Amino acid sequence: MPKVTFQPDDTSVDVRIGENLLRAAMAADVAVTASCGGGGTCGKCRMIVDSGSVDSAVSSKLSAEQTAAGYILGCKSLVTGDVVVRIPPESRPGAAPAAARGGRTHNVTLSAEEHRERLPEFALAPAVRTIPVIVPAPDLADNASDAARLAGALRRDHGIDDASFELEALRALPAALRDGGWTVAVRVDETGCAPRVTGVRGGGTVAADLAVAVDVGTTSVEAALVVPTST
Repeated sequence: MPKVTFQPDDTSVDVRIGENLLRAAMAADVAVTASCGGGGTCGKCRMIVDSGSVDSAVSSKLSAEQTAAGYILGCKSLVTGDVVVRIPPESRPGAAPAAARGGRTHNVTLSAEEHRERLPEFALAPAVRTIPVIVPAPDLADNASDAARLAGALRRDHGIDDASFELEALRALPAALRDGGWTVAVRVDETGCAPRVTGVRGGGTVAADLAVAVDVGTTSVEAALVVPTST
């Protein structure tokens, strides 16, 4: 069986032909960073071939200079015979970022105006929103129900046609209209086939809409509660 030797650990392990170097390092208990679990997407399991040869796939995670210097990705390199590989410091778990190691970084700082110039124009179109609605008060000549009056105001002033009402919204509507002087804040859900009024509150004061921004990475998921704006 081929022997793989890892430096500077000076640790060797026998593996079968066709085994990749990352799994060989794991078998030899040699610590190597592999945030993506060996899928070839993080580019962190970098190694350098000191002697011998491996069958290594080309990876966009390595620059031309790194490839010329002998860098390979352990997860994308298959053992074909005896080989000695070196684990560089940046491939160790807990390695400092390039700036802390004295490497070169490229920092670009943009102003808010420059960010806006680079971003395409877009308009927010949330599926669920809360809008202030002024509803005409009833009189002797117009005695339509509260729900019909609100539906008419939504259609006339906000372009929301054929809105249906959830039971809780219907129950809250009479008091909300009268307590708010016929001005209400209406929560409308437009995720289905037709818009639905899911809540009403007297007074028409609308709190800021909130959204959740999610960043799914190779090793973690970050979420933040944000106030979305069109800028």
